[in-house]
Amino acid sequence: MTLGGRRVGTLTLRTDVVEREGQAIYRINDRFNIDLERSGSASMTLRADLLPDLSALELSLETEEPRGGDTLSRQRVTLTRGPEGWVRTVVRGSSAPETTTLGAAEVSLDTLWLTPPLGVGERLERLAQAPLGARLSAAGHDVETGQPASWRISVEDRRYRQGAEELQVSRAEGAAALLAWRGPQGLTSLDLGPRLSAGAGLPSGGDSPRARVVLFLRAMVAGEVDGALSCVDVDALYHQAGGDPADAGLRAQFEQALRDELLDGERWRTRGWIGPAAARGEDFAESVDGEVAEVWVKSAPARRFALARRGAGWVVVGLPRK
Repeated sequence: MTLGGRRVGTLTLRTDVVEREGQAIYRINDRFNIDLERSGSASMTLRADLLPDLSALELSLETEEPRGGDTLSRQRVTLTRGPEGWVRTVVRGSSAPETTTLGAAEVSLDTLWLTPPLGVGERLERLAQAPLGARLSAAGHDVETGQPASWRISVEDRRYRQGAEELQVSRAEGAAALLAWRGPQGLTSLDLGPRLSAGAGLPSGGDSPRARVVLFLRAMVAGEVDGALSCVDVDALYHQAGGDPADAGLRAQFEQALRDELLDGERWRTRGWIGPAAARGEDFAESVDGEVAEVWVKSAPARRFALARRGAGWVVVGLPRK
């Protein structure tokens, strides 16, 4: 597992076919470990029982990450399918469980529960066997937030290694971006998002909200729109704009409009959010309140980026406006 070409962790995926209540199902056990520069390591563990269409009967996602010093933040999200909907339980550290019911009218029983880079998204990509040039998408929900999220892949390149063809597959699941090479025997490499040349020299503090905004802005200055998009939750922005999650055409138009806006670096510079060369960490301030945060240019505190914690990192869920 790499990030920007640097090895940062390991990914273990296991699928067994077992019998449950008289039917054959997929039982998956996945684990992801990632090294966080200067702050330790984080992990994700997924256990799930899936039907043949990859919808879940039940699943459990456990995450663990450092929060400074010897402090670890732990969270477990479980989802259980019931006759009338989903029972979702979240346990944060030693706190009491928080249980909610998601009715079938709100979240379909056959929705795809996404847990990038683990779980359904990886299996769906593998089973698709998409050829070069293919673009596929599906609607689903994010396990950590319970909110709508989309799964999208595009097969972008081809190479030959030791006489075998490998295809490059770009995969997006909600706010997560992954880049994989797949050969006849399966996955040969996986990168957590685009290789951002703009990522050097981030503010100290690991993946802080301020560091994420600086990375986002530097990616735009460098013209790396995919890199900028990997820093934002497009589905959250689409939802805030009032977009219908079931309207794939409107969702595609929204993302294209967002790409056009991100390409307009001069527009962002004239608003005072980017310097002539690149964003500087010392020009920004941040305010963190649990799982949400705001970041702003010190000279323009009224115009703010909104961020939310997703797993071991932060993503932009709201852009500053005039």
